[in-house]
Amino acid sequence: SSGINAEYYSTTATITFFSKDKALYKACGDQADGRECNKKVVENGDGTYRCEKCAKDKSEFKWRIMLQMNMADSTDNTWASCFQETAEKILNVQSADLGRYLETDEEQYNSIFLDATFKTYIFRMRVKSDTYNDETKLKHTVVAADEIMWPDYCKKLINEIESMGGTLPEKINRSTYVK
Repeated sequence: SSGINAEYYSTTATITFFSKDKALYKACGDQADGRECNKKVVENGDGTYRCEKCAKDKSEFKWRIMLQMNMADSTDNTWASCFQETAEKILNVQSADLGRYLETDEEQYNSIFLDATFKTYIFRMRVKSDTYNDETKLKHTVVAADEIMWPDYCKKLINEIESMGGTLPEKINRSTYVK
């Protein structure tokens, strides 16, 4: 099921865990209809790669990132998928470099994920129900991850607290955040 019945939401969450064993795949880099194919290629065993979608054998591939990560906020945690550009932003690395580390420098590869764990972002998420073997699950995908602008975030929280009739602790100078 593709984008049917997809819903979107935003959340401020912290990444708690990455499943890093299948974070990368070798993909077809050919252009088709003005877009990169990006389908997974299969190794032929002779140093060449086969793309079934393009029905071609090729001498090279492009690394693509397909992250599975766990993210948590104050209420719960969930698993989400995160793809190429957003994943590169979160991991602070290009997929080609991450692929090189995977094959040649395990310590560096692991440190990329370690450095990205427990970082907090404002996430734009897509969620849709996915049925597999008669079991329906909600599938969450990261659409965007933005750095938190803390002064703006504090202002938003202050406004939310006050709109619910709450008051700020005396130690907090409201005028620092709300002009």
